Amino acid sequence: MTRFCGWLTLRVFLSTVVVSFLFLTVMEFVWNVEENRCIMSYMTMQPIMKSLPLDASPKPSLASYHLQQYCSGYCRPVSQKNGFPVLFLPGTRGSSKMVRSIASAQEYFDFDTERPFDFFSIDYNEDTTALSGELLQYQSEFLKLAVDHILAQYLGTVNAPRSVLVVGHSLGALAAFYLLSDPTFDQHKITTVISLAAPIFPSSKLLGASVGKKRTCQNEL
Repeated sequence: MTRFCGWLTLRVFLSTVVVSFLFLTVMEFVWNVEENRCIMSYMTMQPIMKSLPLDASPKPSLASYHLQQYCSGYCRPVSQKNGFPVLFLPGTRGSSKMVRSIASAQEYFDFDTERPFDFFSIDYNEDTTALSGELLQYQSEFLKLAVDHILAQYLGTVNAPRSVLVVGHSLGALAAFYLLSDPTFDQHKITTVISLAAPIFPSSKLLGASVGKKRTCQNEL
């Protein structure tokens, strides 16, 4: 009988501990909620990724890449707007649709601005750039064609932009730096590169001799 009472007391004690723990956990989630200090962004219209065929046919090695324009609801030609071009470059295995987060936030907060941003993005076919320096070179070559095509869309407009603002995520930023180190490229066409989580410092193992040379030049820019 004494042994049974001892076992019953232990079960009651353990049950009380478990119930108390669950109660405190629920109270923690319900009452001790951290204040949300993030500024929310919202979308009011359906996002559209409009394909923009390049004027010049790219090389076969670039055939899987595409230039796109991001629009909310509907797309108007840039000639009907007084905007400034922003080009988003995804990183390794990245999607061109990642531009939506940046574009929708900018559109929400600067709805009535006199000169809004026009957002573009390059679809790199979700290349695994981290495993091939050759792919980084291909992306840089296509970026050069894309920049020329974007600026050509603004010819004849008021205050036509002469450069493109580039936002590169991860290795997408390296593709921009790779292009800027090309002596045949007019650097006035890309005056600003915003890098997001980009490996801009040399790593212990480079992807190839050409990439290593380009990254050395990038550090000197």
